[in-house]
Amino acid sequence: MLVLFDLDKTLINVQYQYTDDGMAAAVRRARERGHVVGLNSDSPVPVLLRHYDLSA
Repeated sequence: MLVLFDLDKTLINVQYQYTDDGMAAAVRRARERGHVVGLNSDSPVPVLLRHYDLSA
């Protein structure tokens, strides 16, 4: 299953802080269960790359 997370104002707020401390653990669990996880956003690639480790 493909799971995409929106970044702006969903995973991060307007100050670029994560909105949920448990999100990284949830993403890791999804990947461990075989799901493909990605970020879906209209943000520029450099902004996405700063948050890429969340799904690693």
